[in-house]
Amino acid sequence: MSPQGDGSRTRALVSMAGRLIASGLTPEEVTQTCLGWNRNNTPPLEESKVIDTCASLAQTDSRNHPARASMLAALLEDSGPPTPLFAIVDASIGSFLTTPPQRQRWVLGDFLPLGITATLVSPGGVGKSQLLMQLCYSVTTGIPLCGHWRVDEEGSVLMLCAEDSVEEIHRRVHRIHMQIGTGMSTEHTAKLNSRMFVRSVTGEDMLMTRLAGTGRELVRTSIAARLALTVKQLEDIKLIILDPASRFRGGDENSNDHGTRFVEVLEYLRTLTGATVLVAHHAGKGASRGGPTQDNSRGASSLTDGVRWQMVLTSVTGKHPAFKDAQATRPGYYVEAALVKTNYTAPKPNVYLRREMDGYLLAVTLNPAPPAVNQAMVQLLQAIATSAQPLTAKEVETRYCGRGKQIAIGQRASRELMKQAREDGLTQGYGKAPLTLTKAGKMFLESATRNSAAAAATPAVGGGKRQSGKPQ
Repeated sequence: MSPQGDGSRTRALVSMAGRLIASGLTPEEVTQTCLGWNRNNTPPLEESKVIDTCASLAQTDSRNHPARASMLAALLEDSGPPTPLFAIVDASIGSFLTTPPQRQRWVLGDFLPLGITATLVSPGGVGKSQLLMQLCYSVTTGIPLCGHWRVDEEGSVLMLCAEDSVEEIHRRVHRIHMQIGTGMSTEHTAKLNSRMFVRSVTGEDMLMTRLAGTGRELVRTSIAARLALTVKQLEDIKLIILDPASRFRGGDENSNDHGTRFVEVLEYLRTLTGATVLVAHHAGKGASRGGPTQDNSRGASSLTDGVRWQMVLTSVTGKHPAFKDAQATRPGYYVEAALVKTNYTAPKPNVYLRREMDGYLLAVTLNPAPPAVNQAMVQLLQAIATSAQPLTAKEVETRYCGRGKQIAIGQRASRELMKQAREDGLTQGYGKAPLTLTKAGKMFLESATRNSAAAAATPAVGGGKRQSGKPQ
């Protein structure tokens, strides 16, 4: 349908939406198409009116289904040939060449962009719901998330919890407030009261996509459009959180096509609201074996491929290669937060969170352990550094490793040691190529040598000689 001017826009909108409903489009598709058409009107209708009109017609159509045939026939009488998707001038990049682009906006400074689709992935019970609740708290008040991530743009937040009851939400919010709320200013408390909204939708049908029709095709439901209308009641919405994805998406979780359709609905919601849409998602079985990666996400890869940002949370134990800490052996005590996908920033280092009282997550600096800090590694690097002739891995193994030799470890252990040195960036050279120390390897060896010399020069506590049988 061609663009309309003032006086004919509403009538044209009703006619157009009715025809689209009759053609079998979902309510979301009808709304999106009408919004695109409306942008070309002079002047356009308020977007809220377009959304309300489409939703009202869809609801009326559903209630009056028996009489729908005659009503649709009348609406379709003036249907014309297919129209272009958009005016081609709208795709011109001419203005991009002469005007500066808008600056990138952030929910969390240089970390989580505003107005994108994103996922937070972790196994059950690791702490994603807790972290998301703390994120709500931070965005509404401006208080840094977990004492680490800076809030760039404060605003309103809506979180829909499809697995937690009202009572559990109450407990979570109360526990978070007990941790940091006592030191809040009156201004912070006012922001929290007016901006943070959390609702339990357990037991409710919140599917944004659903299998329908004889062909069992995946279609959109009205939930996304209704949620957009709900959010318009809030001022300055910055973040919408859906927890978890499985309660908001229908179809086959392992289907890439169905995953893409779900991402499209999230993008539609993002477009209507301008907020970042962040979805909690479960990790697949055995996802943590290879460390946090994009592959941790359960189901089809299209969900990860489609969103613009993904963080993975994993539990940390004392065997974790990044650090050694006695307390880390307590299951669930530490959590690793890894940004495994980001389309708008450079890669970020992983952040470690410690579970404080009542489950509150706080960013901590752990005690980093140098790669493979043991005497055998020092001896290996010394052998390579002091050899008069270049040594291959095989020559190191036969000359220096074994019982009674300089590096008293077996064949298998020596190969693992050399592999570890190479992976940690201490050595270079592989196969028949001679082994050499990298800059990091030389620094590692120098540091180990200095520490060893310092330890030898320092008397042991209580190591002095006694002059009598009694302690002095």
